[in-house]
Amino acid sequence: MYVPAHQIVPAHRIITTSPRLVTVPQPLTEEFHSLTQPRAVGKLRRPWRTWLLCFTVVYPFIWYYRVNKEMRECHRRIKVRPGLAVLAVTLGAPLVVPPLFSMVNTARRIQKAQGLAGSAKRCSPLIAIAVNVFSPVYVQSQLNSLWEACAPAHSPEL
Repeated sequence: MYVPAHQIVPAHRIITTSPRLVTVPQPLTEEFHSLTQPRAVGKLRRPWRTWLLCFTVVYPFIWYYRVNKEMRECHRRIKVRPGLAVLAVTLGAPLVVPPLFSMVNTARRIQKAQGLAGSAKRCSPLIAIAVNVFSPVYVQSQLNSLWEACAPAHSPEL
């Protein structure tokens, strides 16, 4: 809705688009609610298939990048740089500590997204580290439960 600039409009509600006209934002809509609630942006993957594919050379890094990217796109409160997470796992591997921190932080992000989605199931960073070799199975199953919790009830697929 456009309003001539000479009309009085509260300053906190004005977004200037041109010198003569101002735009008054509409009341809160479903766009706002979509920003406050986690979105199902991730892909449902079979956990054991993911685990088997992790024995290839490249797939584990692609999967880890995609998982972190999906977490970033899930909710604006979740801050992650997927490329940096993959660097910690690849180039930081000889130092042992960076991959552990990266995995713990990824599990914490999943845990945070589950909390924002109101899911009863929570990802545990300790379990993600303790199951080490089977970590992709655990992380992917937690992500699948998150995407299912975020998905609309009427939507047959994500």
